[in-house]
Amino acid sequence: MLLAVFGLNGQPQSPSTGQAKSREEYDAYLLILSKSVPKEVIPAAENFERQWPSSELLAHVLELKLEAYRSLGDSSNAILAGERALKAAPDNLLLLTNIAYIIASTSNDRQQLARAEHYARRELELSTTIRIPKTIPLTDWDEISGQQNSTAHATLGLVSYKRGDIAGAIKEFETAVKLAPVPDAAQYYRLGKLYRVTGNKVEAIRMFQRAVASNDSTIRPLAESELQSLGSKHGSN
Repeated sequence: MLLAVFGLNGQPQSPSTGQAKSREEYDAYLLILSKSVPKEVIPAAENFERQWPSSELLAHVLELKLEAYRSLGDSSNAILAGERALKAAPDNLLLLTNIAYIIASTSNDRQQLARAEHYARRELELSTTIRIPKTIPLTDWDEISGQQNSTAHATLGLVSYKRGDIAGAIKEFETAVKLAPVPDAAQYYRLGKLYRVTGNKVEAIRMFQRAVASNDSTIRPLAESELQSLGSKHGSN
C-alpha cells in the first residue's frame, strides 16, 4: 500500500481516504487489500468499480489497480487507472508523481511528454503550498516529500532528455539525486549515461559506481557494463 500524501488543505489526501457506506462495500474493499498477486488484484478492483462507482474508497482501489498493472509491465492500463484515481483525488502528490514517471518512462510522444511534465510540475507546486498535519512527524514528512519531489524531478529529466535537452536533463537528475532520501540506482545510472554523453567521464564513472553500490539487481549489471567500457573498476567512490 502506498504512503499517504497531502493536499492544499493540509489534510491527508491519500486515495485511501474515505469510508464505505455498507458492509458489502467494505468487504469488497477488504477483499482487494487481501490480494497479493497483481492478476488477482485487477479483477477484484474492477468488480468493486462496477458495483460502487461513487464510493469514497474508489480512488484507493484504482491506486491499487495502477500498482498491479505497473508490476505486470502494463503501463497503458496503469496510467488509465491512475488518471481515474486522480479524478477522485486530484491533488494527490503520490498519484501525480507515479503517473508522470510512468508516462515519461514509456512514451516518446510529444503530447504524452507534455502531460507527464504537467503532472510533475503540479506535484512540485503543491508540495510547496501544503500545511503539514500535526499528526505527521516532521522527519517523516521530509522523507515523504523528498521522495515525491525527487521522482518529479527525475520525470522532468526524462522529459528533457526525450526532447533533446541534455543540459536540462542533467540539471533535473542532479536535483533528483540530491533530494532522494534513499539512493535510487536508476537515477544514478541515468545521470551517469547523461554525463557520458556530454564527455564528463569522471562524473559518469562516479554515478555508475554509485549505481553498482546500490546492489539493484536490474541496474547493477548495466552500470557494471558501463564501467567496464569506460575502463573503470566497479568500486564505489
